[in-house]
Amino acid sequence: MYGSRKSWKSWDDAQTQCRAWGGALAKVDTAEAQGRMRKIKCTDVLWVGAHENPKTPGVNPELWTWISDGSSVSKGVWQRDEPNNFKDKEEECGFAGFQQQEGSSFVGEGGLGDAPCSPQLPFLCELPSLAADELVWLLEDEKGGTKSIGKC
Repeated sequence: MYGSRKSWKSWDDAQTQCRAWGGALAKVDTAEAQGRMRKIKCTDVLWVGAHENPKTPGVNPELWTWISDGSSVSKGVWQRDEPNNFKDKEEECGFAGFQQQEGSSFVGEGGLGDAPCSPQLPFLCELPSLAADELVWLLEDEKGGTKSIGKC
């Protein structure tokens, strides 16, 4: 169900890659989905499909939606005090984080946080072509498709 790539992209470029693979940046809106996501331990921070839509100045939690289906991002999936526009920077793209790094937008407790969309991060795609609980790292093959290179 979830695949990622051992490369780093901006949020927009990650979503473009997920679409090229037939999916979208992952929707992790339930405890079950977050549990599956946490099985990927190869990285501490991942772009996911939450984003502020439309992008507007300030902190607007009610404008956050999932790119895959346009549904609202519920309050229960956010890390404490998120979304927050850390240090007054516009943060309109969602990440799932597990690291503790002071002075950074990417401080995580395992829930979602908001961040500027331009940093390069690994990303998590939800791909219907993968089995229900399959978590794999993906590479592009010579024909532009994908192939699994191993589980995390």
